Amino acid sequence: MEINVPEPRDVFAAIADVQAEFGGDRRTIGEWRELYRQELATALQGSPLLIFFWFVNNLLERATAAESLQRRLKGFQEHFVSFEAITAEPVSEVLDDASYRFPVAGLKVVMEAKRIVTTPGFTWARYVEQAERFYETDFPKDEFLAIQGVGFKTRDLAVSELSDRFAAMDLHVVRVTARTGLLVHGYGNPEISTDVSTDSGYLFFHGLILRLAKRTGWPGSGYSPGEIDRMLWNFGRAVCKARPDCQACPLAGTCLTSRAVA
Repeated sequence: MEINVPEPRDVFAAIADVQAEFGGDRRTIGEWRELYRQELATALQGSPLLIFFWFVNNLLERATAAESLQRRLKGFQEHFVSFEAITAEPVSEVLDDASYRFPVAGLKVVMEAKRIVTTPGFTWARYVEQAERFYETDFPKDEFLAIQGVGFKTRDLAVSELSDRFAAMDLHVVRVTARTGLLVHGYGNPEISTDVSTDSGYLFFHGLILRLAKRTGWPGSGYSPGEIDRMLWNFGRAVCKARPDCQACPLAGTCLTSRAVA
């Protein structure tokens, strides 16, 4: 039996007007997408130290509470005026003040990341250029992935702040793609898995998001992987939650799940 699979572009367009809140800021999902595009345009214009603060903060974890991420970022900015000032004791203090759950592991991540970015010849522009060259295979030889405690998801979140070719899919994104039927676009891949806590499952979703992006006309137009990730993440938190608010969902009639139970 042929399944009438929803088109990615139709799904993303339908959820654009949904209101979503993060960190006390409430916007439509379309506005969150536009904000992301604006931030990307200036992402590499900051100082190398400021970019490092943002990048390493995301390497530490994908925090769902904006307050946690912002506390760490504020601590980094207040304590360190140079890379030389980033030493073990003050880093530990910042993590402790932010109530970071894994202080020992977090300290290692920060210090190893500092070592990488202060290596002679390293520049953020060159790093992004290399990452984008290998984005289709999720840049597996990235030196940051060799840091203990850093996996594809946290690394991808960090890189997605600098390049829209990367996305850090989590359970919200998995839930929306599975329920709506977008996941069906990934069938035929022998590595299919919805467990993004494993490398194989995560890399399957990496490939799926790329496939969805290209189906919308990206690159050049359409929706980039980074945009798709943020749109689905916000929609998963606002409407398509663990207990979905199907009556408020603009995808009724498009979503495979809603059609199955109608």
